[in-house]
Amino acid sequence: MNETLARLVAAYQRIGAEQMQELPMFNSRLQVEAVGFRDCDGRFVGVLITPWFMNLVVLPTQREDWQSGGVGSEADLDLPSGTYSFHLCLADEVGVHLSLALFSAVGDFPDQKTARSVAEETLRGLFTAPKRPASDSAGGLTRRALLSGAPK
Repeated sequence: MNETLARLVAAYQRIGAEQMQELPMFNSRLQVEAVGFRDCDGRFVGVLITPWFMNLVVLPTQREDWQSGGVGSEADLDLPSGTYSFHLCLADEVGVHLSLALFSAVGDFPDQKTARSVAEETLRGLFTAPKRPASDSAGGLTRRALLSGAPK
């Protein structure tokens, strides 16, 4: 795990131990884990599993300064599957980062293996470009494809 991810995990482990552990939404069967982080247009993107949420997280590049927006402000980012609105977050160990809730409560996850599997499948979907609709030879949609979504 690279240094930035180690700091991200440490930040949320600390938050869990200091602030979240006694709350009813805390799922003690889960632990903080960074899953599937990868480069996406120079940013580091992946899923953060915690015992109280599962979020898509974006870590900024060295040249980005997201602090001017303020914690809680929104930023739209393009991923291969579409454009998503993230919230600006701040954690002492890692600094400013963006977060998008995938599961705001994780009480239904029976174990870490299941949570990790859901995180990995979610990432596959987010990093897969949508399929284009069928078109006729002139480049436009066929009537059948337009009305039914079926190929020509």
